[in-house]
Amino acid sequence: MNKLELLAPAGDLEKLKIAIIYGADAVYFGGQDFSLRAGAGGLSISEMEEGLTFAHERGKKCYLTLNIYAHNEDIEPLYAYLESIKHLPLDGILVSDPGIMMMLKEVMPNAEIHLSTQANLTNSKTAEFWREMGMKRLVLAGLIMIGALQVQAYDYSYLAFQNAEGATTFMAIEQLNITISDGKLIVTNTDGSQTFQLTDLSKMFFTQTADLTGISNTETVNETVEVFTTGGLSLGKFQDINTAKVSLKPGLYIMKSKSKTTKIAVR
Repeated sequence: MNKLELLAPAGDLEKLKIAIIYGADAVYFGGQDFSLRAGAGGLSISEMEEGLTFAHERGKKCYLTLNIYAHNEDIEPLYAYLESIKHLPLDGILVSDPGIMMMLKEVMPNAEIHLSTQANLTNSKTAEFWREMGMKRLVLAGLIMIGALQVQAYDYSYLAFQNAEGATTFMAIEQLNITISDGKLIVTNTDGSQTFQLTDLSKMFFTQTADLTGISNTETVNETVEVFTTGGLSLGKFQDINTAKVSLKPGLYIMKSKSKTTKIAVR
């Protein structure tokens, strides 16, 4: 079995070094252009050179995100950018746009290309297609299905299980071991004190808090609501709570309207 790789994001050079020092096997980062991680800061070419040297001296890997979907006006600047980074000993480049993949193969024929999550890979036939196109690693879409389980790529702290009787158990994500056996998802605490199988559960969701106080499943507010994660991230405004519930994935949310603020559990 291949060894799992602990991969960490690096928004800047300092974060890259910290991730490596604290045990990451690899980091991924964007440049200052052509990356959907541009909002995280991004590394200049000279910073990439320093970061690559720092990581490689410690036996770690570095991946560059080049995962925008390009417009025609991006083509010439992209070619120039690829020429400017082709000397870098990158361990992989994350791409979502097939046109950029073609450009990479032209300018950097030895580059290892990985499929970015932005390409929304959700099925095995599409995986076969990208493998045929030469992708060395496929990063799945942010939401995939494992049996009846929705695995969400959000920054949550707890995985919550609600059984058929309605009792809810919270398990800290950082203390979980997750395996698949005989087609079932097995979730176990690292100390072995609790084990759940996918077939044991009727409800499963992710949350930032283990506090169920004040949570409603039947709340109705017939006015515009803004929905937030329990971590405070706004997910947008909706016509009313029922409209919001239809649009949201299972989990705990905070909904704010003019008249009230409510915790809602979406099942």
